Amino acid sequence: MNPNPAPLRPDADAEIAALIQTLHATGQRLEALTAGEVDAVADHNGRMFLLQNAQDHLRDSEAAKQAAVLNALPAHIALLDSQGVVISVNEAWRRFARENELHGPEFAIGVNYLEVCDRAQGEGALNAQQAAAGIRAVLSGESTRFSFEYDCPSPTEPRQFLMTVAPMAEDRRNGAVVMHLNVTAQRQSEDMLRRLSDELQRVNEHLEETVRKRTVELAAARDVAEAANRAKSNFLANMSHEIRTPMNAIIGMTHLLRRDATTPDQAGRLDKIDVAGRHLLAIINDILDMSKIEAGRLQLESVDFHLSAILDSVLAIIAEPARAKGLQVEIDLDDAPGWLRGDPTRLRQALLNYAGNAIKFTESGVITLRVLLQEDTGDSVLLRFEVEDTGIGIEPDKMERLFHAFEQADTSTTRKYGGTGLGLVISRRLALLMGGEAGAETRPGVGSRFWFTARLQHGRGVMTVLSDTDTRNAEAQLRQHHAGARLLLAEDDPINREVAEELLHGVGLVVETAADGEEALKMAQSRDYDLILMDMQMPVMGGLDATRALRALDAWRSKPILAMTASAFDEDRRVCQEAGMNDFIAKPVEPGVFYATLDKWLPVRRAPVPEAPPIHPEVVPIAALPDEAAGALARLAIAPGINVARGLAALRGDAGLFIELLGRFAEAHADDMTRLSASLAEGDQDTARRLVHTLKGTGATLGAEHLAVLAGRLDDRFRDSAGVALRDEEIKAETDAIKLELSLLNAALPPRLPIPVPLAITPEQQAALRAVLKQLAPLLAQGDTAAAKLFKANLTLLQAALGPDAKQIERQMAAFDYQGALGTLSDLLQRMR
Repeated sequence: MNPNPAPLRPDADAEIAALIQTLHATGQRLEALTAGEVDAVADHNGRMFLLQNAQDHLRDSEAAKQAAVLNALPAHIALLDSQGVVISVNEAWRRFARENELHGPEFAIGVNYLEVCDRAQGEGALNAQQAAAGIRAVLSGESTRFSFEYDCPSPTEPRQFLMTVAPMAEDRRNGAVVMHLNVTAQRQSEDMLRRLSDELQRVNEHLEETVRKRTVELAAARDVAEAANRAKSNFLANMSHEIRTPMNAIIGMTHLLRRDATTPDQAGRLDKIDVAGRHLLAIINDILDMSKIEAGRLQLESVDFHLSAILDSVLAIIAEPARAKGLQVEIDLDDAPGWLRGDPTRLRQALLNYAGNAIKFTESGVITLRVLLQEDTGDSVLLRFEVEDTGIGIEPDKMERLFHAFEQADTSTTRKYGGTGLGLVISRRLALLMGGEAGAETRPGVGSRFWFTARLQHGRGVMTVLSDTDTRNAEAQLRQHHAGARLLLAEDDPINREVAEELLHGVGLVVETAADGEEALKMAQSRDYDLILMDMQMPVMGGLDATRALRALDAWRSKPILAMTASAFDEDRRVCQEAGMNDFIAKPVEPGVFYATLDKWLPVRRAPVPEAPPIHPEVVPIAALPDEAAGALARLAIAPGINVARGLAALRGDAGLFIELLGRFAEAHADDMTRLSASLAEGDQDTARRLVHTLKGTGATLGAEHLAVLAGRLDDRFRDSAGVALRDEEIKAETDAIKLELSLLNAALPPRLPIPVPLAITPEQQAALRAVLKQLAPLLAQGDTAAAKLFKANLTLLQAALGPDAKQIERQMAAFDYQGALGTLSDLLQRMR
């Protein structure tokens, strides 16, 4: 027998406990039968005899029942008295004795079980001694239960038994119950289950190891494939940038040569070079977009825009080629909402890819741009964009190749239609990025319908852009309440200053300007202003430091100071408020919002100053612009990334001034990225970021929205660098994109008119010249931007009469060096005398 008791299974424990409980009850009943005494209830012997017979009968009946219960149990059971003598055994005990030839069926009754165990010899002696010790512990009350498992092999097979000893009743002096249960089959099953479990664990471990190795191999293969794909995409991106750089030079130099062309043939050839260069640039852009998409580097914007602006832009671009082929273009908006939030540039790109193909493959008929509302969840909308044509259609067996990269329906060497095959796949990838899908339906000889869907948010443009009527109302309100108010504008960018002055002078406000915060602080200490407009990022002293210094002055503790900056993050607004600013005007400035904000903060004047008659020349209508300027405005209207309406709104509809300022902006900032690289090389991160910030704000103000977005992304790189200095090579992709955008902007603008040699002028012209110069001098002395308007209105006369001096004065006024321009004019007048 095993000297160390083995733990029982929970179900075996429960079974044995139930058996012991039954035996307890049996012992109690037997005790009651054997120890009970019959009370002398009556003296009559007959009654005593009857009662005794009845009690004997009951005792025999109960004993028979208990014996039947014990005999039905599978365990070998013996009942011991308090001395360890066997007083009863069940049939299972007797059967075991017979089968194992142990002295016959009655061998154990009357035998002291403890003595039998003590006399045991041989292999079972140790188990017998352990059994005797356990029985004594139970009989003496030292233990409430004892059990252990032991081996008891037969001549033919191994066997295992479980011995359990428990008190016969709660009073342990009445004896004990001893049970032996054959658990061989159970242990064999447990061993088999354990072996199966071990084997299963080994199999699982083997499978896990196999899966782990395979996973590692697959991960390695995936990493290799992704690395190869990234290498390919990076190569395409780098090559695209490398090609875009010389393309920038080609387009720019073509523009310069075309400006100086002397014969129609030269101009025609240069036009063809320009068209070919832009076509090549479009292909390069497609490759760059494709590489960005595959590399996961294409980031979608999330801005508010109006759906009609997308369709109008696409329509403007395809209008001329459609007219050339005699095609009719129609637009169907269905129930699509007007204001949306998403990436308008990528939507326009995808739609333009479809529309360009429709123009290319349609010889006659109609092209329809359609937008359908498919779902509106309240928070977002799912729109379906379609371009339907009446063109050649596509054969069914070629349809599945259409949306694969570098695939086209016509793959022959004598293709009639050109292209790279990237447009459709880019449109599908963009649709997927915007939560949609793309596809096509076509019938050869009848036409095609190409479509894509996009998940967009509802826009809130109505909340940030005022209508023309609202703008006029805000302007009238400001003029009525605050005409003659004096403002100080702190702005380091000359063009932004001129735009702001144009808006402020237009409503009768008096404005003086400062080029940095330090100058603004000095001017605010020496002069009286009703309000200060303060840019945040300026050289020498920024707007935040200047505001803190102003708030320390008694005169400026409560006067309004408004931030006017291209930074529109909530964090920037919070910083402005903490510095002491009252409100925040974001660039690009919306005139209506700008006027309403000024009306809110300017103190109402008790006696409005009568507005002086304007000395500004009349706004030049678009129809009256010179042909070159009108053509430039038309090109700008259809150029991707240029919002002419926004630029004109910022300048109160003055188309001539818009083109002039945009040209000066493109010329003044053409070398910004070179200056940025130099600043980074010198470790001057502040100057580098200020260049980008100015480019972002001024570009947005003049409607150069794509350029502003590119500069904004670079501005975000500086913001997110967390104090770590950026290196020039880390932002090469961004700076290259900005360089190219500036080059394209320059190419779309008209050339600056050459200054003619001074000519002899008539007496009438001399009189007019003297009148203009007499009016110009006091404007320059006052630093009034009206001087530039007056100069431009009489440019032909001034250039004819003054020659190179006219260019000098114009250049000085463009840099807002009014004192220098006044000096040049004074010298000129002295020479003329």
